[in-house]
Amino acid sequence: MRRFFVGGLAGAALMFSVTAFADGTSIVGKVIQGEYSVKVIKVANPSGETLSTKSIAVDGTTYVPLRVAADTFGYDADFQNKTVILTERSDRTVNTSTPEETSTSETPVDTTEAIKTQIKQLETKQSDIISQMTSIKMKQVNGPLSEEDTKKYNDLEAEGKAIMNQIEELNGQLGK
Repeated sequence: MRRFFVGGLAGAALMFSVTAFADGTSIVGKVIQGEYSVKVIKVANPSGETLSTKSIAVDGTTYVPLRVAADTFGYDADFQNKTVILTERSDRTVNTSTPEETSTSETPVDTTEAIKTQIKQLETKQSDIISQMTSIKMKQVNGPLSEEDTKKYNDLEAEGKAIMNQIEELNGQLGK
């Protein structure tokens, strides 16, 4: 009888320990900790524009509705085969003028603040990428990464490098 009791306890301990190490990247079923307005500040609009929908915070991470954010930045968002696809719109206008050609309605202080805001946004995005990469690397503890995880890691690494280049370019504009 004692053997069955000890075996039952060991089985219960194993069952609960396995569920404790389940994949922690899904937010399904998690509690929303807050709801926040999102203000987008661009060089062309330093006063900013508030998005029509709010973001949510779950476990210390803020999630912004992708379709609204993509539209704000001139992209079309689509979902195909469990993949989100962002496509830059062809009618999107890009400011290619030199600083001497820009209008004087924007003061240098406004431009400097807008660049600093862009840098902060890029640093936040870079931090999120590092977090995602760390999460993928943690999976290696249980064995080699799947092809999908390896591809995602490499994509995140390339995106992180591109963001770092953008930050360096913006810092160059500030004279740092």
